[in-house]
Amino acid sequence: MPSRYNIIISGTASTPTLILNTYTSALIALDDETDEETVRSILARPLTRETDTPASAKTIATLSRNGFLVESERDERAEINLRGELGRYRSRQVMLTILPTLRCNFSCDYCFEAHPDENMTPEVEDGIVRYVQSVRRDYDSLFVTWFGGEPLLRLSVIRSLAPKLQAVFSHYSSTIITNGFLMRRQASRHLLDAGVSSAQITMDGPELFHEARRPHVDGVPTYARILENIHDACELDLAVSVRVNMDRKMAKAPESMARLIADVYDASGGRAVPYFSPVFGYENAPDFSTGNRTKSLCMIPQHHLGSPAVRAACSTAC
Repeated sequence: MPSRYNIIISGTASTPTLILNTYTSALIALDDETDEETVRSILARPLTRETDTPASAKTIATLSRNGFLVESERDERAEINLRGELGRYRSRQVMLTILPTLRCNFSCDYCFEAHPDENMTPEVEDGIVRYVQSVRRDYDSLFVTWFGGEPLLRLSVIRSLAPKLQAVFSHYSSTIITNGFLMRRQASRHLLDAGVSSAQITMDGPELFHEARRPHVDGVPTYARILENIHDACELDLAVSVRVNMDRKMAKAPESMARLIADVYDASGGRAVPYFSPVFGYENAPDFSTGNRTKSLCMIPQHHLGSPAVRAACSTAC
């Protein structure tokens, strides 16, 4: 049967029809009208054991392998909930979110953070190392999320602190949440050397949307450069995910989202696919925000710390 997490974005004269599964992040681009008709037909109804032609059997196999079709008894929502609960309560992994700086080079209209000119000091670095050493006996591994501000404004902190943390935990992994503007090829190499295996980059729609919603503080264009950086990072085998913060206006423009998906797909050679996260207001959730800058707006968090002790220590140290 069709997955409940399939999204079909109809093509235009310049873009193909896109089919995205938000559970597996699989993406299919359909240029051929016959293929599109076949796929739409398969995804529109529950399947039987019989298929019309060998071609449709092959298509069904491809759709099943990528999560667009699932077994009728499978409960995808329950799987997601279970994975979340297992991650929270069965993990012997300590998770830290570390902010090398509170500064940012973007001025996004929905951002919930102030960006004072504050950077992590060597004393705070040493405090984080001491904390990690103090919990070593209780955990098997360490996972670090480098956050900000814009963490690449202080790439030097990542390069300095990461080896110290790796010396405490042999099982160490990390990711970075970045706007991607400073993630040039050499920066991606430095991140990989520091044990960063993945990067989450935010791009809010195609170029006109993105430049309006996520302006650089100096007013310089960012969209094309970020796509170049995604290309370089993927070439170096740094895994990239692209987050799109959706508000009411963007949700009403699916054809624009198709352009963004196509741009990211082309830049990454098919290795990165955008995923969508709503922007809510605290007081009015679950209504989409209007996008006006206000203290009541926030983004649904993608990462969180695993325990009150870790959360308290990180908020103190960082």
